[in-house]
Amino acid sequence: MNSDLGELLREGIDRATAGEKFHLSLARRARQRHHRRMLTIRATAVTGIGAVAAAAVFAATISAGSTPPPAGVRAGVTPHASRSGGTTMRLDAATVLDRAAKAALTGPSPRDNQFLYTDIRAVNPGHGKAWSYRQQTWQSVDGRQLGASRDTTCFPGLPARDNLPTCLAKIPAGEGGPLNVTYAWARSLPTSPAALLRYLEHHNNCAGPNQFGMHITRYTAAFSEIYTILHSLYVLPRRPGAALFRAASKIPGVTVLPQVTDAAGGRGIGVAMTGLLGRAGPFRFELIFDPHTYRFIGLQNVSLTSGTGRVAGRVNHAETVVSTRVVNTAPTRYTKIKSTPLTEGGVPTCISGI
Repeated sequence: MNSDLGELLREGIDRATAGEKFHLSLARRARQRHHRRMLTIRATAVTGIGAVAAAAVFAATISAGSTPPPAGVRAGVTPHASRSGGTTMRLDAATVLDRAAKAALTGPSPRDNQFLYTDIRAVNPGHGKAWSYRQQTWQSVDGRQLGASRDTTCFPGLPARDNLPTCLAKIPAGEGGPLNVTYAWARSLPTSPAALLRYLEHHNNCAGPNQFGMHITRYTAAFSEIYTILHSLYVLPRRPGAALFRAASKIPGVTVLPQVTDAAGGRGIGVAMTGLLGRAGPFRFELIFDPHTYRFIGLQNVSLTSGTGRVAGRVNHAETVVSTRVVNTAPTRYTKIKSTPLTEGGVPTCISGI
């Protein structure tokens, strides 16, 4: 990140966090964060290490249907109401994710020289309207062209005097990878669910010194990467996308939530895993699917216990896709501060076991 942008962020974050006791390493990380799909760390009120790392807000609530299954219903299998109002069939994670895989196979098939456009809205109900943002991205299909990411506002959470109403950042050309998810990289993923699961267990964002001492299993690491990929793309290449959902169905501990509310207020079916974010939590990490088409439409994480900066049962961060389409060009009038173009950054998410 350039020094001019770093200075602006430093001043704004110092004002916005007055009175908070930030752990030095997290404060330093917070100053370095910029747009790109800020993953759950940016959106979750994190405690236990003296930090609050939050992202953006519009307004989302967890519905009553997102509570744990009632007594007598085993984890991962939940009642599904019939038209007559009865509960004649059961909907489990494997069924939901298989239908999501079939929906992925009907997705767009763009040409190499095109861009995949997505428009998302995100919320953090505990942090007010200043944290609201809308993000539009233009991802190069083959990774050979510069893409773009437009956020409103430019620096969510900072005072208006330190902010810009909107800004456009570059998405650098390149294939990407597990820590820098792009559409081009997703096209290279294995299309066999078993092979993809093995790949994700060993190629994810749970490696490195920051995860030392955490209870990370190959399954929580794989789910972390699936969550990260969906957080970054929303629309996947057809065959790798189908394999991704089928790989998720093979992960132990994944359960179904028959009714959840996404960031735009729409209702869907959730597939979730419970875990810690850093050393904070526990949280429930939910992937949300359209109840009719089973297309992936959003994600969120929910606090399961109360503590400083979090309330049991409250959504910490949620986002939903508003629209997607294939386009031929991406905007290039990148926002500049003292003639220096903004560049994108990102913070990976690692979900660990409890």
